[in-house]
Amino acid sequence: MASRGGIVRIIKRRLKTYTLTIYAWWIAYIPSEILNITLALASWYYYTVFATKGTAEKYVGGVFSYIIVGLMLIPFFNLAIEGPERTLRGLHQGYTYLGGFKIPRWAYYYLAGVSKADAFIGTFIFEFLVFIVRLFIYLGIGSTIFGFSLSGNPDIIAALVFALAGFIACLGLGLLVANTFWLFIYNPEVVVNPYTWILTSLPSIIGGVYFPLEVLPQPLRLLSYALPHYYAFTGIRGALLGGKNLYELLPILYPLLIYVLVVFPLGLAVFRYVEKYMLYKARKI
Repeated sequence: MASRGGIVRIIKRRLKTYTLTIYAWWIAYIPSEILNITLALASWYYYTVFATKGTAEKYVGGVFSYIIVGLMLIPFFNLAIEGPERTLRGLHQGYTYLGGFKIPRWAYYYLAGVSKADAFIGTFIFEFLVFIVRLFIYLGIGSTIFGFSLSGNPDIIAALVFALAGFIACLGLGLLVANTFWLFIYNPEVVVNPYTWILTSLPSIIGGVYFPLEVLPQPLRLLSYALPHYYAFTGIRGALLGGKNLYELLPILYPLLIYVLVVFPLGLAVFRYVEKYMLYKARKI
């Protein structure tokens, strides 16, 4: 079990390590991020004006509101998919300087009494804080410049339920695909896991991030039903832009619950087993 003290230590270590980065992030990154998000939203805004004629009625809450929800939340689900592999890579390929010596990060955590679970959770918390900042930037720019607004009676609780269920569902997929890290452990030049990249890129096209399923070809539409993103985004948009309550959205929630109750425990069990097995094999060499 993850301990509170261990999680605090890993967060403090990350904050200390990235002190200069954080200052640079607030001073330089935030203004540039505001500009990047503004340009991205402007591009999508003009795209929707010219490219969605005749299909605008398929977008819940309006074309631009539909798309901005996808832009805001896809990094949240990508965090769940990329996080496990990123944590493995940091533990087994990363290094920390201690007392003038360069030691493997897993050894540093062992000496500091930080468990792997603490490191895992601490990493997610740090990345989640960055996501929250970007979320508010999206909301601020989208509402003040481009007229983004929620429905007259949004169900915030239902949206949070779908967001949490979607995150756990994507985390299950992330835990499964993270095991491919061991294929590249002796190839440090491979900095982007191709399997993780596919799993984060595919939903942008067929997961309901930018386009409703109705505008996709039938084969891609069928593939979309296998992704948790479609159900998460449909539920969140229905709650925030369509004014539907959780009871009305239950048929969309059920497939997500299958991911939460089946794929996530399976992914966690496989993740733990494969890591233990690979470390056992490494000791035998």
